[in-house]
Amino acid sequence: MTGTRHQAGEAGFSLTELLVVVFIIGLMSTLVLVSLPPAATPLEREASRLEHSLSQAAREAIVSGEPIAWSHSANGGSRFEAYRLGEWTGLGRARAPGQSADIRIRVEHLGLALAEGGTDEEGTARRAGAVDSFVRSVIFYPVGEATPARIHLSQGLDEIVLRVDATGDVLRNGEAL
Repeated sequence: MTGTRHQAGEAGFSLTELLVVVFIIGLMSTLVLVSLPPAATPLEREASRLEHSLSQAAREAIVSGEPIAWSHSANGGSRFEAYRLGEWTGLGRARAPGQSADIRIRVEHLGLALAEGGTDEEGTARRAGAVDSFVRSVIFYPVGEATPARIHLSQGLDEIVLRVDATGDVLRNGEAL
């Protein structure tokens, strides 16, 4: 048989066939790498973490029937608290400031003033005389309402703004979570 590609007893792929398969695999790998989202910056990760935590706190306040507050301090620490039996008690551990020390948080209250009377973490901490004092910045109520606020997270020249509206929705750049 002179016109056949393989002689009897031979099996396998030609060099050309192997090169075509390797080229296709390389092309598909390139397409996958190009379609992956860019790596998130520390500021984006911190904003996403806070956005999800605030949304969870809003749901928890409704389910538990207790007000839930997000508090933070001028040094970057934060914690969640529940109003139980006439006093605020911590939920879990407070987040230490060292994890994102170069990320600054500034809270702008929209409308309702909080009981502490503060407008941001630095002003309230200065009035309280301690940089470690926590300020209840956003309170979620069991009826689905919240103290409206804008939370500015910044790192260098970059800034991400989270907004908590009066209905307890947490928005980033105008989009709901």
